[in-house]
Amino acid sequence: EGGGGWGEAEMQAARREEVGEYDRAAYPFDRLFKRMMQIDGGELELKDVHRMEMTDKVPLMPSLLHAFQVAGYKCPKSWNKARSRKKERLQKFVATKAFRDFQETFTAFVQEVVVPSVGDEQGVVYQFPPTFRVQVPSDKPVGIPHKDADYDCHVDTEINFWVPVTKVWGANSLHTESVPGLGDFHPFELEFGQFVRFWGNQCHHYTVANTTDCTRVSFDFRVIPASVYTNQFKGYIGDYPTRLARGTRMLVAKKLFEEAVSPILCACGEAEENLKEKSRAEKIVKAAEMGFKTAEAVCCLYGLGSWEVDEQLALEMLKKEASESEDSAQVCYSFYCWRREGGSEDAALKLLRKAANQFNARAHCCLCAVLSGPDRLAGLDKRIVKTLKEWKVFAREHGHVPKVEEGEAGERPGWHNI
Repeated sequence: EGGGGWGEAEMQAARREEVGEYDRAAYPFDRLFKRMMQIDGGELELKDVHRMEMTDKVPLMPSLLHAFQVAGYKCPKSWNKARSRKKERLQKFVATKAFRDFQETFTAFVQEVVVPSVGDEQGVVYQFPPTFRVQVPSDKPVGIPHKDADYDCHVDTEINFWVPVTKVWGANSLHTESVPGLGDFHPFELEFGQFVRFWGNQCHHYTVANTTDCTRVSFDFRVIPASVYTNQFKGYIGDYPTRLARGTRMLVAKKLFEEAVSPILCACGEAEENLKEKSRAEKIVKAAEMGFKTAEAVCCLYGLGSWEVDEQLALEMLKKEASESEDSAQVCYSFYCWRREGGSEDAALKLLRKAANQFNARAHCCLCAVLSGPDRLAGLDKRIVKTLKEWKVFAREHGHVPKVEEGEAGERPGWHNI
């Protein structure tokens, strides 16, 4: 399954514990965390956060407040009162420019560092936002030994990334086994500028009481290779919504699409001679072959309607793919919208209905519907129309998996860890 030859061997390789490095200047997570913790104006370092002066002003970052409270530090009354207003404080935090800047850097980090680390040419679906962790020195451990599969909305195709923003070792680090059931528990020993990839879904992991004199600041998240992503939990990994980071193959296809297909769509209202350039037609077909399958080629031709030879070529490709592909709802729907002839309309609708229930991170089906006009949705039941509209949003945003319901993410319990 999936493109680029992704299979069980590649999956096993991605699950193996491995340390990687990244450019700290390009991804200045230390500075971003100091801003989010509101300590960027002084000389206090992240490793010394536990020495910060505790005034009546409550830290805006929920995970920082949480760290002091679970470690048993004596906090001002205003801090303790803030515990009853978690949702309100979370909303204020995610609205800050500091958090938005972190999001931007994190998104680039996933695209440029994490996707190559995993190795799936289709890309990854990743937890967004990541979970923030702050563990101050204390004689109290935080959490219990577990594996992610112990909790709801997790699948064994998940891969964990753990990124410390301070030096970690021994008691202030995360401890894990390297292989499920092996029991060779060891702490990650990393510097700022390193990360570790491991199979936290099946490998037990835990923290111990931080008996060092340094606070540990880190963030972590899970990804699923796009080639094996099934959207089983409607766009969520655990308590978190997700996004799509495109892989090499999809980025090449996207570039071809932007360079070759988009100008043609814009040219639909121009003079006829601009619509008949054979080189552009060839690029459309190539874009379809490279990852956008055949749907876009047919959609573009649908808007042009004057290339007899190229149209026939596209239709032949479409028929072939619709008959051979297991994930062919998008091409069948293109075929259905295109001519309603030369194939089985009932078969196309059957595949479309299946896709409406099982679709993962692909917007092709909706793109076809958008480009072929709203009248083409007549006759489809409301559930399918709703699905197509959701994927229209996805297509416009180029990388988001649709949310389940507006506002639902704020109700998810895991969000207090940001």
